[in-house]
Amino acid sequence: MVKFLISRPIAVVMVFIAAVVLGVVAYRTLPVSLMPDIPIPVVTVNAVYKNSSARELESAVVKPLRAQLMQVAHLSDIKSETRDGQAVINLKFDYGTNVDYAFIEVNEKIDRAMNSLPRDMERPRVIKASATDIPVFYLNLTLRESDSLRRDNSDEANDRFIQLSEFAESVIRKRIEQLPEVALVDISGTVSPQLTIEPDIRKMQSLDISLSQLESALTQNNVNAGNLVVRDGHYQYNIRFTSVLRNKEDVSNIYLKSAGKIFQLKDIAAVNIEPQKRTGMFAANGKPAITMAVIKQANARLADMKDQIGGMIGQFEKDYPGIHFEASQDQTQLLDYSISNLMQNLSQGLLLVIIVVFVFMKDLKLPLLIGLSLLVSVIISLLFFRMMHLSINIISLAGLILAVGNMMDNSIVVTDNISQYRERNYTVDEACIAGTGEVIVPQLSSMLVNIAVFLPLIFLSGIAGALMYDEAISVSIGLAVSYLVGITFMPVIYRLAYRKVFKAENRLQHVKEKMFDVLGQGFKRIFDLDKIYTAGLDFTFRCKKLNLFLYLMILPIGIAALFLIHKEKMPAFTQTEVIIKIDWNENINAGENKLRILKLLKTLQSETVQSNAFIGRQQFLLDREQEMDPSEARLYIKSDSPEKIEMINSKVKKFTSVNFPKAMVGFEPPTSIFEKLFTSSEPPL
Repeated sequence: MVKFLISRPIAVVMVFIAAVVLGVVAYRTLPVSLMPDIPIPVVTVNAVYKNSSARELESAVVKPLRAQLMQVAHLSDIKSETRDGQAVINLKFDYGTNVDYAFIEVNEKIDRAMNSLPRDMERPRVIKASATDIPVFYLNLTLRESDSLRRDNSDEANDRFIQLSEFAESVIRKRIEQLPEVALVDISGTVSPQLTIEPDIRKMQSLDISLSQLESALTQNNVNAGNLVVRDGHYQYNIRFTSVLRNKEDVSNIYLKSAGKIFQLKDIAAVNIEPQKRTGMFAANGKPAITMAVIKQANARLADMKDQIGGMIGQFEKDYPGIHFEASQDQTQLLDYSISNLMQNLSQGLLLVIIVVFVFMKDLKLPLLIGLSLLVSVIISLLFFRMMHLSINIISLAGLILAVGNMMDNSIVVTDNISQYRERNYTVDEACIAGTGEVIVPQLSSMLVNIAVFLPLIFLSGIAGALMYDEAISVSIGLAVSYLVGITFMPVIYRLAYRKVFKAENRLQHVKEKMFDVLGQGFKRIFDLDKIYTAGLDFTFRCKKLNLFLYLMILPIGIAALFLIHKEKMPAFTQTEVIIKIDWNENINAGENKLRILKLLKTLQSETVQSNAFIGRQQFLLDREQEMDPSEARLYIKSDSPEKIEMINSKVKKFTSVNFPKAMVGFEPPTSIFEKLFTSSEPPL
């Protein structure tokens, strides 16, 4: 086979050029994400029925829905939570269930239950969860006029924040969700308005108007008369009559009649729009804010999504100067770190290969050939990624990084073996054929042994097994491609590089050999490796019992180290962020919780670059964090150095112990995507 390839070098090079071009095209179309697209068997149903109490919603909506959804196949758990105006039903399925089929079946059950639901209610929304439902980042919206939360109790501040909530829901959220790379925008921190009527009892008594008359006037003016069809010859007109109360002015202008006189509601009562009672809120850098968790489509490229949303945020800043937009808790840093780690490994490995080959093989061309083969191997591996429907993510990149070392080893072994045959006065063609043919079988066995180490990872169960599938496949692809490149492409480019040796090259070779001889003699005077190795070997054979005893002593030391070594779920790295969980351990409301959090954040101002405060119960639809009560809070603090994080932790402990000794405080690094996914209670096999 090698002889056939050597005889047609141009054809082989053209084939590999075509493969590299296809690999580049595949790279540009490969999805780039934090994690592989792993369907988590969870489906969420969101039912919204405005102006209904939690008890009414539970009996009229959730109960019939739950009765239908309990008939869905492979359902392992169902949990519902009902609030005023909204209910969320979470359905968990056995792992391995086809989530697409479960999603379809859940929609069918909801369609069947629609006849028993209120007529004026919108169809419940069904959301399919996956690993990529972990937010890529959070987008925070704050009003520029609002300089601190201390002002948010004023009527003007309340009105502005209610308008911001409506604007975020109806405009910003929908515009972001229109991007093809975005699957869902989950929102929290919004405020819903409520209309309050405070009657003036003295005026009502003087005008002889009772509360029942007031209620009757509200009821009579809040009716929908329906549609009326009017025909005029060949034309038909649809006319809709409505007197539904829609805003503050509609209610204020309601007419009442008493003692032969007509009054308006605003004459006898104060009509105001106020925020509804809140059990939770969100604050960004000490200001009342709305946060949006941006969730990526499974098949979207992360870089494209960041560019699109970055451009959209810039446009928002121009279009809406009264609103400040800020991104926080960016999970893409993990992917950026992995990609930079891969590039660093490639560059460092290539540099070391060039130095080693240049020093030991005394040749300038070989390092360039090995670097070229490494680049070709990586690009062709990406082509197979596309064929195997893999994405570029942290797991697959980790597998590719593991395979990079073997890629360089294969090329070095082939070129070194060919060079040895050339030193025996073989021609270039003969050396390429003999040198490559000699290592085909050993390298094949080495590749299969390495693949056999990683391939069993695909048999791991649960979500962890699904994640490790990408690593096992990417390592196998990298090893197999590097082997094929080493025995096909490497000898061909070696033959093309060394097929002609001119006199000038011979003179250059003579100069190089003299230079390396001088360097080698100098190195030998300082480090005589042969002498050191011979002395060490003689000592080993002279003291066999001592050496055997030393090696046997290593075994119990290694076993003891296995039990003593520190164990953790994920490797530790330098943190400039911290999550602080606070439970005040008192029966307080969200308002009091907010005041305490503001007081705490003020003491941390000098060490804080960015802060997010999740106070009380949040409104996220896909909230994977532990549910919080109104007396609990979760703070995200970002600093500019790890040392300041230690200062922040000590300040928080001191603040709570002095001012609120009953409070319970916990510190942890921001939960990464790994920690959220590697929490399976299933057995590893």
